[in-house]
Amino acid sequence: MARSRRCLKISPAIIAWVVTNALAPPPLAHGQATALKPIRDAVDVGDSACLTADELAADVAQRGYATVDADLVIRVREGDDAIDYLLSWDSEPKRMDVRGDPCPARKKAAAVAVALALDRGPRPPLKPEPPTSVCDPPRDPGCAAPPPSAVAGPPSAEDRGIRTNEVTALVGVLPNITVAFAPSLDFSAHRLLDVRFSALFSLAVTTRLDPGSFDSKVLAGRLDACAKQRISSGRVRACLGIAGGVIPASGQGFDVPLSWGGPWVTVAGRLDGRWAMTPRFGMVVSLDMFVPVVRPLFEYRDQRRSLNSVSVSPVGFGFGLGPSITFW
Repeated sequence: MARSRRCLKISPAIIAWVVTNALAPPPLAHGQATALKPIRDAVDVGDSACLTADELAADVAQRGYATVDADLVIRVREGDDAIDYLLSWDSEPKRMDVRGDPCPARKKAAAVAVALALDRGPRPPLKPEPPTSVCDPPRDPGCAAPPPSAVAGPPSAEDRGIRTNEVTALVGVLPNITVAFAPSLDFSAHRLLDVRFSALFSLAVTTRLDPGSFDSKVLAGRLDACAKQRISSGRVRACLGIAGGVIPASGQGFDVPLSWGGPWVTVAGRLDGRWAMTPRFGMVVSLDMFVPVVRPLFEYRDQRRSLNSVSVSPVGFGFGLGPSITFW
């Protein structure tokens, strides 16, 4: 018997469809961009006390994210007790508690949080609504700036006031070396400028003369403008201002009792550094220089009834150390 052979005929249209789909690239995930950019171009840390965009981007890159979607923006805002971070595919910022953590721990926590957020993958893009859209006006002139509450975290320590209580050794301000108490209040007028109000109260120092001695001290107030530069764990400043007050004196052992107070007005310069041990507490080291424009003259008569005088040095210095607290 002859066997009948049957052939399966495949339509050319089916063959073309199979070949086209086999060679086509896989579809992109929803919201995934076709272009990439370095992670550094996506990071914005604002005016942070500890975080810098370069360091944060480097730490995140070490965790596998050297490049990210070209349309991604990562905003990180550091406060005293928390760090807020917002990726542009999310609608609400996330917050992590860093209360009392030093700067190295804050940097590591921020990098881990951003890397974990990237691990979750892209989300559908935000709707173009002004209250919730995330954009960067400096980089995109056509983008309207969102309300501050949409992306900004808590105010940083940069915007707050600092109170400092220093103990200062004064050299050349009075006839002898003495110790003074110098409380101060610092207010940030700008990212690079502080206004400083302070006082100076010294202990009385005894100066021995022939035939007696006299005690003197300094009581003064001071106003400075300070240029500042933040460093990894604090800040350094250079200040220039004016101080004014009085140097009272009282004498013993003279024929004519000495009880007198003279004005003291001086141009004051200052270099100081603050090391932040916690977000609120730090230590300050300072060097002050005083150039009096008005200084007192102490006159007395010795045993030979000759008139003599004692004055303070034309240049004085102060070496200070003390704690500082962020209070507002």
